[in-house]
Amino acid sequence: LNEHLLVELISEESYNSVKQEKIRYYLKDTLALKKIGGVIKFGKLNLVDKENVRLSEKYLFLGYFDMVNQYLIQGIYKDSTDFKMVDKKTGQILNSFVSYPFFSENAKFTAIMKSTINEGTLFEIYSYRNGFYKNIIKAHFKNWISFEEHERAFWGKDGSFYLSVINKSESDVDSKN
Repeated sequence: LNEHLLVELISEESYNSVKQEKIRYYLKDTLALKKIGGVIKFGKLNLVDKENVRLSEKYLFLGYFDMVNQYLIQGIYKDSTDFKMVDKKTGQILNSFVSYPFFSENAKFTAIMKSTINEGTLFEIYSYRNGFYKNIIKAHFKNWISFEEHERAFWGKDGSFYLSVINKSESDVDSKN
């Protein structure tokens, strides 16, 4: 991990300066696919909402990332959520991430992170090869938490990934005083 990931604390001023030129790919065609009768169809693939006592599945079409030619679908389940990347041509699910994917400028990398108060932050970077994203870095930061990742996480023009976090142990101390 030390050879592939550099974690660097920067000032709020530096973070805000880099954030001014952040790279962010937004979803397109957010209304292109409609759910009909609880079903989203992609060629032969059907994602069907299900609701009963033991099982809960709901799918939301979020949009289309043109740089990788894939749709983004959020799956919401009884105890979890995921984000599926579906090939626009074939309807095949190519990747599934635990949180929203953030693409680098050339779309060769995507970063994901998921924070919970009890668990800290899971951080992963994936590399794009042959139409799929392959996990190359997975790290868990037990004392760091990020809220509103969608607004506080981004790739910079320098190729670095930026994420605003708080130290969980410091916030626990502050809340006790």
